[in-house]
Amino acid sequence: TAKAPPIQQSGPDERILPSAIHEPVIEIPEWIPVLALRDVVIYPYMIFPVLVGRESSLGSVTAAIGRDRYLFLVAQRDAQQEEPKADELFRFGTLAKVVRIIRLPNGLMKVLVDGLEQAMAVEYSSGAGHVEAKLQVLRPHELPTTELEALTRHASELFRQFVKQSRQVPQEVLMAFENMADPRRKLFYIAAHLNKDLASKQHLIEITDLREQYLHLTALLVTELDIIKIEEEIDEKVQQTIQKSQRKYFLSEQ
Repeated sequence: TAKAPPIQQSGPDERILPSAIHEPVIEIPEWIPVLALRDVVIYPYMIFPVLVGRESSLGSVTAAIGRDRYLFLVAQRDAQQEEPKADELFRFGTLAKVVRIIRLPNGLMKVLVDGLEQAMAVEYSSGAGHVEAKLQVLRPHELPTTELEALTRHASELFRQFVKQSRQVPQEVLMAFENMADPRRKLFYIAAHLNKDLASKQHLIEITDLREQYLHLTALLVTELDIIKIEEEIDEKVQQTIQKSQRKYFLSEQ
């Protein structure tokens, strides 16, 4: 199964990491092997470990390695589908390159992929045991500098609050974030660290307008902060209930 492990694991190679700055993708092959993902969206500018086990997924990775290492990472619509056909895949995903492969003793393969750009499958084709796609690389239109700075600054501040208050995201995530300057890198880095449902994360990769992407991301961050606030209120009420019960028990024992 091509399924991404959780964001945080123990080893240094088991985390979502920002990729190095590379040249824009100018030319790509006509057909690129497709790696279908279950319940996860992998964004551009991120290095991500994927566990691969399905025959079709192994075929796609093998084909990519035998050519120029390009893969199209795209989520499947139904996570329960063992071998999704072309029409059971989303159209929007991420053009990526294979960085490293580790073949495991159980027949599975751990693949480290580097997301390059947003892309859309113009056409899918099935053959030779795996799916391939003709891709259109998507690049958003430039925004006025002041508007882009305002959008980036607002989302960045919300993300800092989220990381500081979250129980799941380690504080060191902010260290890499603070060293980023490019607004699109910041956008996808934030999105990669939000534990949202597939539909919300998929929607972001389908938007091709940077303004709309930031507005969608900001809405996700606001929702996450609201959830954290409610969780803290629940914890406080639970603690108060426990203390009250303990006091009653203590008094009844007197």
